[in-house]
Amino acid sequence: MRYLTAILALCSVLLAGAAQAQEQMPRLAPGDVLTIRVARLPELDRDAMIGPDGTIRIAGRAVAVSGMDLDAAHNAIVTAVKQETGAAPPFVLVDVLEWRPVAIYGAGVRSGDVPWRPDMTVRRAVATVDSRLRDDDSPQLIEVLEGQRAATRILDETDRLARALVQISILKAELDDGAALADAGADELDPAVLDRIRVIEAEVHALRRERLAQQRENLASQRLAVTRQIDSMAEELDLQRRRVGLFEEQLVTAETLTARGLSTQDRVSNRQADLMNAQLLVVRLISERAEAESRQILIDSLINELGTSWTLDLTTELNTAQATAISARNALALARQDLAASEQILGAVSLEPAKTAYAIHRKAETGVVALAAEADTAVQPGDIIQVIRK
Repeated sequence: MRYLTAILALCSVLLAGAAQAQEQMPRLAPGDVLTIRVARLPELDRDAMIGPDGTIRIAGRAVAVSGMDLDAAHNAIVTAVKQETGAAPPFVLVDVLEWRPVAIYGAGVRSGDVPWRPDMTVRRAVATVDSRLRDDDSPQLIEVLEGQRAATRILDETDRLARALVQISILKAELDDGAALADAGADELDPAVLDRIRVIEAEVHALRRERLAQQRENLASQRLAVTRQIDSMAEELDLQRRRVGLFEEQLVTAETLTARGLSTQDRVSNRQADLMNAQLLVVRLISERAEAESRQILIDSLINELGTSWTLDLTTELNTAQATAISARNALALARQDLAASEQILGAVSLEPAKTAYAIHRKAETGVVALAAEADTAVQPGDIIQVIRK
């Protein structure tokens, strides 16, 4: 029994880190999916989503868990199982299988939902959505996937240890039941039989101690190997995260340059169209001026041929043509001014990069509130991230 207690203590130490991280988790809310495992009652094992009313169904009862942390939800579920079965279960495992997703929308990003994780920030959430547009063979995406696989392996090791703890708890409960039955029937046995039982029990205990010692050594070696593997995976995951952060910064820079280039290209296209229109106007005015000059030459020749009889009429027509020429010159001057103004505007096109801002819409007791956020702001489950381009 002492060895079994030591093994339980060892498993508790291994899961202490997971329990500490669990205390920092956000509170449960509708949309979260819980995984529940009950020792000796497999019919109660299930993956249940918290409904809109904040409850889950287990043991024929609706258990309210919304607004609780995992410990409080665990206690509520244990109470419901006890009320249904009439006895407290030996062990109940409650964990979050899937948190509420984070929604993203706005300028320059693809709208969508991403699964929430404890270390998620605004930048990582936006990068996760944008990465869906990348080529699967890109080195950056491969690095991200390798980091995710490393994190998955760490979680698998943690789940394996949790399952081992469940099995050990069940074994301890069965041993306690057997010891109680043996104590209750010891007074009714014959002394010789009782002595024989004690001898057998001593042999069994000796064999059990030997096996437990061997299992303890194996568990210690496995724990050391798992610890080293987890440390190695953690280092690898940290490296992958740094690479992902660099990739995210490069992605933001590329998006900024792309947006800036598109904006500048549109403005240049508009100015080029204005310049083309001005040039067409200049050509038309030059043509009108040439026509007016040719008409004046024709009038002069007619005056010379016809004499003074039509001088007055021709003079009037000449004055009209001169007025038309003056109007054409004025229009040409205005066109040149417009052309100069267009060139000044084209030269003053700003190449400043667009700025990106973020806002988080989060559900509170009073309703949905909008919070200003930075790229490194932590994200909670169910948040809605809005990307704003300035």
